[in-house]
Amino acid sequence: MLVSIRFVPVMIVCTAVAIASSAQARPSKQDAELLASKALGWALDGGLAGAQALPATAAIDVVAVTLPAGAELKVPGRTVSVSSLIRLQAEADVKADRPVFVFNSVVVRGERATVSLSLKWAVAVRSTATPPAVQGAVLEFERRGESWEIAKVSERWP
Repeated sequence: MLVSIRFVPVMIVCTAVAIASSAQARPSKQDAELLASKALGWALDGGLAGAQALPATAAIDVVAVTLPAGAELKVPGRTVSVSSLIRLQAEADVKADRPVFVFNSVVVRGERATVSLSLKWAVAVRSTATPPAVQGAVLEFERRGESWEIAKVSERWP
């Protein structure tokens, strides 16, 4: 007796649908830069206690994982550099432990956006210090004309 087995690419279809839906929620480069800049400004202005403790003249390092290629963030009175995690870790290994901001997600759906931001530490390989706990928040934004405004903070950690 011959048995015919038919392969149905369900996983491939599900993956394609997931990718397509996430691509629709991905913001334009301009929106991503503006949302991330506003979220970073919020964190530095006291939204995250650990960020508030950074010296006012300190350069701010941001991990580029979820931001568009070539993203430039602007926070008044601050120098912000967007780099790969590997580069920031290498700099920490050579110089010293350093705080880094990570945008876990930047999602736009119509006139609303959600930004998840964490403050972590790139710890040097030979460091003996215990880094501070990871801090973060999820900010919800609403579009107001050509800009975005924070509507509420929906989560904080720790």
